[in-house]
Amino acid sequence: MAQDSDKELEDFLLWKSFTRDIEPIRNQDWEKEEEALIGRKATDKVPTIVERVVPEVEKSVKKQQAIFHQLDKRTEEKLKKGKIPIEGTLDLHGLNQSQAHSAVENAVLTAAKQHKRCLLIITGKGNTGKTGDDWLTPTSGVLKTRVPQWLSTPPMSYHVLRYVQAQPKHGGGGALYVYLRRNR
Repeated sequence: MAQDSDKELEDFLLWKSFTRDIEPIRNQDWEKEEEALIGRKATDKVPTIVERVVPEVEKSVKKQQAIFHQLDKRTEEKLKKGKIPIEGTLDLHGLNQSQAHSAVENAVLTAAKQHKRCLLIITGKGNTGKTGDDWLTPTSGVLKTRVPQWLSTPPMSYHVLRYVQAQPKHGGGGALYVYLRRNR
């Protein structure tokens, strides 16, 4: 029992020393703040934020689809079959999201400057989900999910005409062929 009170005293003194120099940012009347939020009408601010966001998302999706349709059928089939020569390869194994995002952006922009047309980006298949309690539910790798999202947003989306899953000989579900716009 004495050990518990000693531990509590030790924790208290440690917390006190840690928080000694912390000052509140501002005094806030939380009751007034809560009343103001509760009293606000449903049409205030929230819908205007949603109205601004939705059209931007819709525009980006339309723009993204327009870019994808610029590829002729013959070239798209060659891309899907892995018949277009790969002019650059990027392997993202061992990188975290931030490092991978920088690497993908750098690779795409550099390849575009060098007038390359086809890149192979190896994301890896990701975690199989068999290490946790719910090992029957398959999970997708973070980079496998995120790389297509990154390729679809500026500044990379300007240079990327199409990306498709690679053939098994190039990594299959853990890799993408990225076909770049021709620089003129």
